[in-house]
Amino acid sequence: MEAGLAGKTVLVTGASGGIGAATARAFAAEGCRVAVHYHRGRDRAEAVAGELDGAILIQGDLTREEDAERVFAEAIAAFGGLGVCAAVAGAWPEEDVPIWELPLARWRSTLDANVTATFLTARAFLREVARSGHGSLVLVG
Repeated sequence: MEAGLAGKTVLVTGASGGIGAATARAFAAEGCRVAVHYHRGRDRAEAVAGELDGAILIQGDLTREEDAERVFAEAIAAFGGLGVCAAVAGAWPEEDVPIWELPLARWRSTLDANVTATFLTARAFLREVARSGHGSLVLVG
């Protein structure tokens, strides 16, 4: 099936994880040029990027405003623009803790990893959309 994505430039956040890696592979299979983003999983991200023809690797902590801006600046500079952002980055702590025992610091870090990072990602990408006049944002939660 022809999806009309061939030649599109795509940034996939969280591409070192399972869903993000699968998303990056799917876009590449459609003929897209993919920027593989990771925060901590460099080895996994390098393996994914190594599978994808012409993929680039970009590191950044998307809970930090300056990192989010830099990640997009690097992708845009590498590709000459950015047509799609798949915001897949997110995290859930492995240890299951009842809410009545959940420390506030863990609550805040979970919100940052899943909500703040998504906001900063969407904002940075939509700035590029406002500049270029087009783009598609995919939010995965």
